Amino acid sequence: MIHLINKTNRNSYTDILSQMYKQRTAVFIDRLRWDLNCEGGEEIDQFDTDDTIYLVCIDDDSGKIMSSIRLNPTCKPHLMSEIFNDLCSEGVPVGPTIFEGSRYCYNPELVSRSDRLEAMRYMICGVMECAVMHGWDKITFVINMPLLAHCLRAGWQIYPLGIPQYKNKLAVGAFAIDVTQEDLKNVRENMGLSPAQSILVPDFYDVA
Repeated sequence: MIHLINKTNRNSYTDILSQMYKQRTAVFIDRLRWDLNCEGGEEIDQFDTDDTIYLVCIDDDSGKIMSSIRLNPTCKPHLMSEIFNDLCSEGVPVGPTIFEGSRYCYNPELVSRSDRLEAMRYMICGVMECAVMHGWDKITFVINMPLLAHCLRAGWQIYPLGIPQYKNKLAVGAFAIDVTQEDLKNVRENMGLSPAQSILVPDFYDVA
């Protein structure tokens, strides 16, 4: 299941968040060699704030994180507005119902490609479910081209905000998806779930 972590329940997820930051270090710094800050083995930047919502897919048996992503309000500084605004040909989309997804990370211990893809597919569905639950109408991302292909296969109606560019020898672009209940239904069906089957832990909400 995917756990939604925000400022109201964050104290209950201290160990999980630490595990997530360490996984980000292993993937983004150790494996991909991104030039990022790391303190105490945890990759945390200026966009990990009190307003950040984390979606974390946790294996029920092992308690290990399978994948994670952060979601930030675009009305405040975020990765696309501060670092990658040059990727948006007509300006960075901002608004109270627009959130940015960033730092998608899979468990570096996942060896098989099929396991990594499964973790990604669950997170793609979880992001859409979270957006519908909160009444957001758009989510923006800066992603690389291989990840874009997976998002399209999962059923996201994704569109570019500008022309992709090479950064650190990797083609990346700014993209957005529009969020509707129908889109969530389609993504669930692509995963083999029933149209009303939620994958978010039902702590204090209910998504139809």
